Amino acid sequence: MYLKKYTLIAFLAAFSWFPTRAQITIHRSYALYVQSFARYSSWPPLTGDFKIVVLGETPAFDELQKSFEGKVFAGAKGRVTRATDIAGISADACIIYLADEKSNLLSDLVKYTEGKPILIITERERLHLEGADISFTMVDNRLRYDLNLKDIQKRNLKTAMQVVTLAHETL
Repeated sequence: MYLKKYTLIAFLAAFSWFPTRAQITIHRSYALYVQSFARYSSWPPLTGDFKIVVLGETPAFDELQKSFEGKVFAGAKGRVTRATDIAGISADACIIYLADEKSNLLSDLVKYTEGKPILIITERERLHLEGADISFTMVDNRLRYDLNLKDIQKRNLKTAMQVVTLAHETL
């Protein structure tokens, strides 16, 4: 009787661990993609740090910090900060990472950053159709990304051809 009870508890504990582990893995993948976008894109000359602002709460924040802190991108030291609203976004940010929970702010964010060399990356699928530069998507249970190349070019940013060709969908 006790053996069955403890076996059931161990089984349930193991299954509750898997979704958490999967979330960590997917957010680590987000961070690795963002790091690649930073490395294979070019910005106008920077005067300070290479700033990534995470708008909203997401486990990707910790992973982005691990990926960027202390490393050099576009000739500047990487720095990751968090903002809770658009007003908290630094005007000299290079990348804005929009958490899924804040996706409703995308249109305001696009207006706020219009004409600035800021790459907008979103966790929610299909937002590249609404003004985001890059949005993550799942295809056949694999993380991929969609790219809005027209908007990237409007922001005076350039990205390597490998980034464009590896995108799931490009506008």
